[in-house]
Amino acid sequence: MRPQKFTYTELMQTKVINPTFEPTVEQYAKAYLFAEDYWEGKRNYIITSKPYLWALALQRVSRTVVISGITRFEELSLEKSHEIFKKVKQLRQRKQKQR
Repeated sequence: MRPQKFTYTELMQTKVINPTFEPTVEQYAKAYLFAEDYWEGKRNYIITSKPYLWALALQRVSRTVVISGITRFEELSLEKSHEIFKKVKQLRQRKQKQR
């Protein structure tokens, strides 16, 4: 598939049934940052050739829960959530250094 433009709304409405793939920690982190940018009005779309991967990652990192003061993603383990938040922090720092 050639890279195409997909909006946040399109990705959130995409149904991913019985996925045979699992996004990496970095892909989850990038999806989280894309969602943040969307809600802050900075970005409304991405260009990708893997919309189902982005849809799955975006949908999973869009739902967080706080249990005993610890924020984690509803559909992912506490360990995986911790790894993703750590990667998000790294990507943010890398982005700030580029500016």
